[in-house]
Amino acid sequence: MGNHTYSHPHLTQIGEPAAFQEIASTQWALRDVTGREPTLFRPPFGETDDQVRADEDRIGLLEVLWTVDSRDWAGATAEEIAAAARTLQPGGIILMHDWPPATIEAVPLIARDLAERGLCPGRIAYTPKDIPYGNQVFHAQAVRP
Repeated sequence: MGNHTYSHPHLTQIGEPAAFQEIASTQWALRDVTGREPTLFRPPFGETDDQVRADEDRIGLLEVLWTVDSRDWAGATAEEIAAAARTLQPGGIILMHDWPPATIEAVPLIARDLAERGLCPGRIAYTPKDIPYGNQVFHAQAVRP
């Protein structure tokens, strides 16, 4: 289960203790509702820095960014989302959201493509490898369930 903050702010711009409070309050709310402690964290907009990472570490969260952006948030069609997913490599992570209708339509196309390539959706896990993300790195990858 993942944490994505309480109000989706630009964490690198709001400073401390506000950034920590955004992450921590969501952590507590999710734990109270689900009875489980989230272990993953995707910073809004993919914006992170040393302070955000220190907050994640303090709470015990693995930062998850992505290797492929589906651009579903920008109005991509189901076909465009599926085309983006076709660029996924083993262990890759695609950014997708659950609110665009085109994303829902793209899921069967993506599942078929992954199966044809001998891949499958996976769970997110820590990796010691540096995974590039712009001019920074993260340490999460998809692994077989």
